[in-house]
Amino acid sequence: MDIKRLATGGLESRLTDPSSGNTTGKASANNAKSASTSADTVTLSSMKDIKTLEQKAKSSSVDNSARIEELKQKIQDGTYRVNPDQVATKLIATELLTSGNNG
Repeated sequence: MDIKRLATGGLESRLTDPSSGNTTGKASANNAKSASTSADTVTLSSMKDIKTLEQKAKSSSVDNSARIEELKQKIQDGTYRVNPDQVATKLIATELLTSGNNG
């Protein structure tokens, strides 16, 4: 669940919900302005970019079978250890990439 969406979801529902008790036009206009500044954006890739990526994916060959077998063996032996710092770092990096905050 995305907390950022929860925060803006309440505002958007108050803008469109007549039962919210907001009867002043000025407050409604201010809320609408705030809502528009936090809107999500979508950027579509061109078909050329997509085809190029498909070709790269088809032409690349990755063989992770040795690493997979190594990990399976460690898990079965009970010697596999999770590095919590590395997991946290990867989670933060993933969040930054998916949220669009690259800095």
